[in-house]
Amino acid sequence: MKIQIMVVAIMLSIGLFACGGDKSNQNEGNETLEKKQACELLTLDDVQEVIGQKVALGRHYTDYDCAYESVEKNESGVPKGKIFLRMTMPAFNVSPEEALSAHIKTMKEGLGKDANSYKSTNVTGIGDLAVWDKHIGTGDSVVLVTFRSVKSKGKSGTIAITIQLVGFEKENARQHAKSLALKALQRV
Repeated sequence: MKIQIMVVAIMLSIGLFACGGDKSNQNEGNETLEKKQACELLTLDDVQEVIGQKVALGRHYTDYDCAYESVEKNESGVPKGKIFLRMTMPAFNVSPEEALSAHIKTMKEGLGKDANSYKSTNVTGIGDLAVWDKHIGTGDSVVLVTFRSVKSKGKSGTIAITIQLVGFEKENARQHAKSLALKALQRV
């Protein structure tokens, strides 16, 4: 239950970040990028290649998120692993640093009395900025949030891509999350 609540908090965080900046400019972005869906940034073949096992498309609720799950099930019939990708459209006139700041603030506000459980750890070599998110609601999942500058029609902004893996061994999950984020960022 806590993981589901925090998935919603992460989505709200990213959504609120995307609403930042000068709204009059947000519709003037790269039309191709704005029409992309999350599952176009990270395909079924990408996920299977990176994690080395068969996966199926899972439930996703908007064009801005995409879910995959292991075909292999545990003894209760639940997929052994789940992979989620969430993306935002460009937030124009917002730098990656400002986007990260807004993300951290929103996450802490979303955690309320548990705000002190939120920790972010910088990750290098992915996007312009990236952090591991960890808090009381993440449980055994690994959450990587990446921020990347984009330029479209003469305007600069930032997009965010979040990769979350649930049910995978932590060190493998971290490497998988990095590889999946790099694949998704190549298509932005």
